[in-house]
Amino acid sequence: MKIRERSFEGLLGCAVASCALLLSAYAEQASSGCQREMIAMIVSPDDVWVAMVQEEVCSGPGIATTGVSDIVQLVRRGQEPRDNDDVFAIEEHGDPANRPVMQWLSAQKLQITVPNKSLIGLNKGGYKGVEIAVRYEPNDPVAREQWLRGLGLAPK
Repeated sequence: MKIRERSFEGLLGCAVASCALLLSAYAEQASSGCQREMIAMIVSPDDVWVAMVQEEVCSGPGIATTGVSDIVQLVRRGQEPRDNDDVFAIEEHGDPANRPVMQWLSAQKLQITVPNKSLIGLNKGGYKGVEIAVRYEPNDPVAREQWLRGLGLAPK
């Protein structure tokens, strides 16, 4: 009888420890996710559009799963931005020197300037009648292509 009681106690202890581990993992997962912070905002010359840069920091479980990207969004003035308003994304790894710089060239053309050696995750050529042009600084297509090939990526 004593053996059965001890095995039950051992089994109960394992169950409690397993539940504690699961709850700990769930709490860590719940605390991870993505957070966005507004970095810059400019209004189109005709006051219809607002272009904004938001820094997005995403983290997962563990210390090595953090990513920093800058997202450019385009929304009609007076509207709240949503994820589907994202028009451009760049991995900037937390370095402000790698941030996109926006400039309205006209009421229907937004230029986004980024470093020549930067990883672009999203690049919509246009959005709801607004043309989106990307300019690399310095503008050296050969150096960019070599850099991308060195990373094992095909230039676009």
